[in-house]
Formats: sequence, structure tokens, C-alpha cells
Amino acid sequence: MATKSDPRAAKEPAKEAPSRFYDGRNAVAHAVRVAMAGTKLKIVATDGRLLAEWPLSELEVVDMPGAGSGGAYALAGDLAKGGGARLILADGGTRNMLLALRPDLTKWRRRRSYRGLKRAAIWGVVVAALLGVLYVAFPILAEEAAQATPRRWEAPLGNSMREAFLSLSPTCHGSAGLAALTALISRLAPDEIEDPPLTLDVIDGSMVNAFALPGNHIVVFRGLIDKAESGDEVAGVLAHELAHLDLRHPLQGAIQQLGVGAALTLALGGSDVGNVGQILVGFTYTRRMEAAADARGVALLEAAGLRADGLASFFRKLKPEESQGILPDWLASHPGLAERIAATDRPATGMHALDTEEWRALKAVCAKDATGASTGDTDEESTAPDAGAGTSTTTAPSGSTTENAPASGGNAQQGKPRKSVP
Repeated sequence: MATKSDPRAAKEPAKEAPSRFYDGRNAVAHAVRVAMAGTKLKIVATDGRLLAEWPLSELEVVDMPGAGSGGAYALAGDLAKGGGARLILADGGTRNMLLALRPDLTKWRRRRSYRGLKRAAIWGVVVAALLGVLYVAFPILAEEAAQATPRRWEAPLGNSMREAFLSLSPTCHGSAGLAALTALISRLAPDEIEDPPLTLDVIDGSMVNAFALPGNHIVVFRGLIDKAESGDEVAGVLAHELAHLDLRHPLQGAIQQLGVGAALTLALGGSDVGNVGQILVGFTYTRRMEAAADARGVALLEAAGLRADGLASFFRKLKPEESQGILPDWLASHPGLAERIAATDRPATGMHALDTEEWRALKAVCAKDATGASTGDTDEESTAPDAGAGTSTTTAPSGSTTENAPASGGNAQQGKPRKSVP
């Protein structure tokens, strides 16, 4: 008695197509021929070996054109058994034949595609949330790391940054002007930042700028000295930069730029010029850090018995430039000037930061004659700078006395000069 055959088997002549088969045990692709035999898909190597035989009912789509297989259509036939074999069909006719026999493969493929998009969306939300947490938390971690780092560990990092900057920038050599600045910094600096010793460099550039570097380095531009109309305004800016050092902001900024590991590697003597350049290019402070440095700077001026209105006075001088959008970067990215003026405004009481002679010497610190030689040595008691030209290396000028005169070699020691109002 004849049995009724499967109609699908009766319809299907053997069909072959060039394909690739991965057996799930290694990454080697086998060139195979694929044929339908009854209700099974046979996968045969080019040498005639039968590599796999998958029931049509167990086929599942694991990839599709444009989803990672280079336009191929990938099937698996042993997922239910935990197998990892994959068949990549490159022939459209074979794919159409399979879809005709198993229309649900198309529906299943779409369902898995949407499932993949949903999974990707979920992971996107998770990653965005993690990045948001890091954005908020990392500055806090950087602050904690900076506060926990011994100050002397900053010296190699700060020295590398200072050397990288000075190698590209001409410096000013007027020893009397440098001595005036050195004595002023010596008076303002809190005892907490005496080690490593403070250094001061004056850059012969028109930028209205000053900044602090890790390792107790302060850099001032000629443009800022030219812009200031009094020693009290210069003192206000210097107090602000000293406050950054006192609050460990330069090291915190370096850690935020590079991460804790790279910053501490440099701090401990590691050499990476690229990292140093990255810090210099991206070195900025947050609004909170700037506000804290403003407040601390004013407190340093008041503690030294100096007029504390200089910082607000200097900010007022820059107000027209803010409205024109031409503030220097160090101010443009900071809190608004109106906000900073209100926070730092103080009565005009206390001693002046510099006397008349010191102020004149500071204004001439970058002066040169026709030959390019410095003409800024207006004080007879000032000594000529050494090979570290551009760095404060002078004794205190006449018109002030110190408990400990600033030492040579670029260090502004902690002597506290006593000045009278000129």
C-alpha cells in the first residue's frame, strides 16, 4: 500500500549553491554545496564529505544582509542542541527557496532584528548613564587624588610642563622687575606651598594672561603687566594664581586631563612629551574652581595686609572686552566678570603691593634696547639673572625689607616683605 509522501519533498529537486560553513570548533571556513533532500538541509564539502544535516524545522537565522555578514544570509541548525555551527548562504536563489519552505524564517528574522535594536537601545541608555556618572564623579575623584598627593610629587610633572612651555616662549630678563614680583609673591604665598619652592617666569608676550602649573610654578605674561594700571591689580591676579596652587587645582586639572595613572606617572618622573602637551592645550578650570581661587586669593591679600581691591579692579578693566566677546581664554571660560567683580569687591584699604620704584621696574621688566638686550634693570641693588633668564633670580630691591630674601635660582622663598604706602 503506497504511503502519502510529504508534498514539500515531492516539490523539491536538489538545489545547490556556493556557500561557506563554519563548524563551530574553529574559525576555518569550509567551501560547501547546499542541497535540500526531503525535509533536511544537507551541507556537503567540495570533496563530497557530508559536514552537517539540519532538519528544515530547526533552522534559525543568525545574521542577515547588512547586519555583519557582508551581504550574506547566515543560518544555524543546531542552536537547540547548543551547537555553534553557522552556514553562510551567498546565493539568493537558495535563500528564496528556504524562505518559500519556511516563511516564518523571515518573520523570525525581523523579530530578532527588532530585538537586537531594543538590546542596542538598552545598552545605549546604560552607557550614557555610566558616562553621566563619570562626568559628575570624575572631577570629585580627581580632586580627592590631587589633595592626597604629596606636593613634592608634583615637581617632575610641573617641571616638564614649564620646560615645554618656556621652550616655545621668549622670557623677560629685567632683574629689578623680577625682584619686585618675587618679593610680592613671597609675601602673599601661604606656608603650605613652600615645598617645592615657588618659581616665577615672565613671558614676553602680548596675551593678557597668567597661570599656575603643578609643582608651584607661576607664569605671567607681559600683556597682563601692560594691561594693569597698578601693582595692586597685578597682586590681585598673582594672589588668584597662588590660590590655585594652594587649592591643588593645577594637579587636579592634570589628573582630569590624563587620568590618575598617567598624571601620577608623570609626577613620579615618567617622561611623555605628548601627555605634557595634552595638559597644556586642554588646561582649564571649572567655574567652581575659579570662584574658589577668587575667594582664596582675596583672603591671601587681606592676610598679607595688602589692598584687596586689585582683582575686582582688574576685572572691571576687562569688562568692555567681555561685551565684545574678545576676552582671553582664561577669562572667557570662567564665571562672568560681573559675578566675579561682585564676589571679589573689597574696600580700598591696606598697603599697596608695590612702591613707585618697584612698579616702574615691573613695567619695564621686558624692555630691550636696540640690540635686544634687557634694559629693565632700573634698580642698582638688583643682580643680573643667571642662565635661567626669565625666571625670578634677584635679591629684593631697595624700598622693601625681607625676613628671608628671595633666593637665586628661580625660587621665590617665603620671606614676608614689609612695605609702606608710597
